[in-house]
Amino acid sequence: MKHWSISKKLFAGFGSIVVTAMTIGGIALWSSSALKGRVDQIAGVSGRALQEAVDARFLVADLNARERLVVIATAKQDSAVVTAESKQIQEGYARLGQLIEQLKASGHVHQQVADNARGMGDAMKAWSDQWAKTEQFARAMQALEAAESTDGGRAHSETAATLARGIEEIVSAQFTADREKAASIYTIVRTAIAISLLVGLGLAALVGQSIRTISRTLMQATTQLRHGSEQVFQAATQVAGSAQTLSRGVLQEAASLEE
Repeated sequence: MKHWSISKKLFAGFGSIVVTAMTIGGIALWSSSALKGRVDQIAGVSGRALQEAVDARFLVADLNARERLVVIATAKQDSAVVTAESKQIQEGYARLGQLIEQLKASGHVHQQVADNARGMGDAMKAWSDQWAKTEQFARAMQALEAAESTDGGRAHSETAATLARGIEEIVSAQFTADREKAASIYTIVRTAIAISLLVGLGLAALVGQSIRTISRTLMQATTQLRHGSEQVFQAATQVAGSAQTLSRGVLQEAASLEE
């Protein structure tokens, strides 16, 4: 680089700065894309699946409590409570079915979530079928039979609750993994940007040194040209003086010859 021309040095410095800027920009684009993917994964799929699993487990507990309330109302011969709670239970089963279908759709992210959701669907169907029998006993005000029928469906509800809890654990683990990946990406990006900035500073220093060298070279060339022009001017002055002296001598000789 010491023997490069001025144009080569300037082009090399400018090109280095451009490459550094493009590198930093590329890192920024990649990091933003990668972090966006992790955030979408956490806030979108994983977050939604976790909320759905929590809601499903809550619904299972709520349905169990309402079925027991129906049995108590049957024992008290309170048909109004039986009717009201039966309606709420029916709506709860419908909502639970929707949550299970939504959890099944999360299978493209984690297969175990979809498997647990299918297991919950099977348990809910068996539980719903058992509830249909319980409801018949309750509307007939047969408290003992309704209680026994409710006990028969409790195993299915416990299975559904266990599977929902398993989904929560799976998604929570996915949350942790996604958070660690996001932190890892952030560390890589921060390191890469720091290195790029250091390289940029180094290149800037080299370019500054090159410009300083070029400036010094130009100043030296200008000084040499000035000295040369001064010497030429002095030589021209001497030549002019000699020419005048010679002219005077010639004139004197001419005058002498004329005399």
